[in-house]
Amino acid sequence: MSKKRKKFDYSKKKYSNPFFQSKRRIKINTYAPAWSWRVKLIIIIIVVAVLGFIWFFYSSSFFNIKSVTISGNNRIQSFEIEELFWEQADKRRFLLGSQRNINLFNENKFINTLNQLYNFENLSVKKNLPGDVIVSLEEKNYSLIWLESDNYYYIDESGSIISQIDPLEIKQKNYPLIENRGEMKVFEKNIKIDVAELNFIVKLFNEFKRDYKNYKIDRFILDSDLNAAKLALIDGPMIYFNTKEDMNKQIDKLSVIINEKLKDNFLNKTYIDLRYGDRVYYR
Repeated sequence: MSKKRKKFDYSKKKYSNPFFQSKRRIKINTYAPAWSWRVKLIIIIIVVAVLGFIWFFYSSSFFNIKSVTISGNNRIQSFEIEELFWEQADKRRFLLGSQRNINLFNENKFINTLNQLYNFENLSVKKNLPGDVIVSLEEKNYSLIWLESDNYYYIDESGSIISQIDPLEIKQKNYPLIENRGEMKVFEKNIKIDVAELNFIVKLFNEFKRDYKNYKIDRFILDSDLNAAKLALIDGPMIYFNTKEDMNKQIDKLSVIINEKLKDNFLNKTYIDLRYGDRVYYR
């Protein structure tokens, strides 16, 4: 008797490779680590420490600015700088808080603010933890006082504006006062004027004070007249000088006209014009 061999359908059989199964298990285990409670505790401690650090240095009152000290100023009043300081301190910086916190105060921005308003030889802002700020400055030396549109300014011989001043603070006439009655010359921090003209006035001021001690200078006036500096005397005439001509020659002409012609009648004149060569005009 013969037995019929049963046919097996191999298409339904499932095959598996043990090598690939091993690699798959390794891959799954690699991307799904199990964190222990110790790791979680360390992470929590680090997060709390960082938040505490930020709060302590940027939000706690321990680092609030308690004083600001201004040193080196002479003509500029301390309260002017202090007002600018606290105005900035009341503003926020980033999302952390007010600049009254010394760690948040932007000293570079404050220096830029001061430089926009004044001219300094040197300027520095130092923060002393936990809450003291020192502003050290050295003012530029000024040579003249400029008057325009009822505003007074200290300026140097190059025409740079050092600071604006209250006229009540001008106590002594040790510097020439120039009043501009012509077109506006103040632009930002500079006077738009020929430097040679300013130097002429400074030199004339010093020479006149030395040679004519009996006559007090009130101010110099600049107007629409070209190359003209008009020296106004207190209780006396106005004297016209040409800023492009030799100053000493014009002073010599003035000396001759006072001593030989006008004499005691000099102060009664309205003006004396020295601008035209050897000629002198007066009224």
